[in-house]
Amino acid sequence: MGMLRIGSLVVLAACLLTSPALGKGGDYRIDADGKFVPEQRDWPPGLVELINSGPVFHGHWVNANSEFFFLGDTASLTRFLKRYSGLKNTPLGVVLHAGSARRSELWGDKPTERYDWKVSVLRRGWGAPEKPDNPKEKYVVTVDVWIDHDIRLGDLVVPKDVQVKSAGEIEAFVTKHQGAQPRAERKPGGGERAEPLATVSGLVIDEDRNALEGVKVQLCGMETLQHGVWKRQVRGGRMPSWTTDKHGRFKFKAEFGGKGVRYDLWFEKSGFAPTFLYGISAKSGELIVVLRKGVIVTGTVTRLVKGVEKPVEAAEVLLLGPSTDLGYRQRSLTDHKGHYTFRASPAPEGKTWYVIFLNQGIDIKVGDKGPVPGPDFVVTVEVRKKKGVQPPPGRDK
Repeated sequence: MGMLRIGSLVVLAACLLTSPALGKGGDYRIDADGKFVPEQRDWPPGLVELINSGPVFHGHWVNANSEFFFLGDTASLTRFLKRYSGLKNTPLGVVLHAGSARRSELWGDKPTERYDWKVSVLRRGWGAPEKPDNPKEKYVVTVDVWIDHDIRLGDLVVPKDVQVKSAGEIEAFVTKHQGAQPRAERKPGGGERAEPLATVSGLVIDEDRNALEGVKVQLCGMETLQHGVWKRQVRGGRMPSWTTDKHGRFKFKAEFGGKGVRYDLWFEKSGFAPTFLYGISAKSGELIVVLRKGVIVTGTVTRLVKGVEKPVEAAEVLLLGPSTDLGYRQRSLTDHKGHYTFRASPAPEGKTWYVIFLNQGIDIKVGDKGPVPGPDFVVTVEVRKKKGVQPPPGRDK
């Protein structure tokens, strides 16, 4: 068992220890019947049965999020999607990709085997947008499909109540092929005039107005204007990112929809607190983004040994939020005294920071002054002897 201690409050929580860094994640257990055994009790009803109904060969979790990988054909995928359409308490969405898949979004290059579709289970606030319309929606379950090998788009049947989207690989290829070629726009008189692709650009500086090189500019959310209402568009696959040049400048083409699209961005550089911008479009003009040192968020990870707390070194603690579709994540490894450290700034209105350790999340409030006390985590280890297990030769029973 493990304990999350926050001030005088102690909360018991089941923990899985990994080495050398604690709390990173792991592969799901498979029982004697070859079925995956997820242990989340608050998943949408029927999700575990859905996972095990298809040709699944690998599953893993990272913090509150999970992925499962399948290898099959069009017929088995169609059957799987029919069952998927019956899930409750989650949005239903299929994201179509071009080509083969060998990479996991949650965990680098795992699995290395080719797969045909993937089920992502993202917890609200820890990888999926917060504030669902339905308070029962604690998770977002999405199916990503790669059109290649034995998956034939022309024969695939997707239930009507499941939304279908493109991951954007083909659109991105077409845009890249067009390059800087101007687009034709019709004039009122029937002729055409050249219109270059709209761009979003800006300058990133520090509090002393020095240009900052090497700042990561990450697209983390999108909205499109539909019938006069802005609606969020959840994209599958990877979100693009850019880096500021030696003059602190960045620029990208508004290629993900052009007019009627606005973007959410975060800006990140080591030694600074991240900055978040929302609702940016090609009409926003030249952006001036200021990265500040922010405030320090710090806490400890200790292990309870015979009633005495001892520091845990190299334990991984995460700071999550407050971005939109693509969850922001800052990683800290504890030092030899068990201390973890983050840099953060006040969360925008309606957003929340979370400190995560061993799959347990604690929300914190960050103000203009610091340091901010983060939660202290205390891990206890209980060793139980399995029944019927014989000791090694030469050992006493």
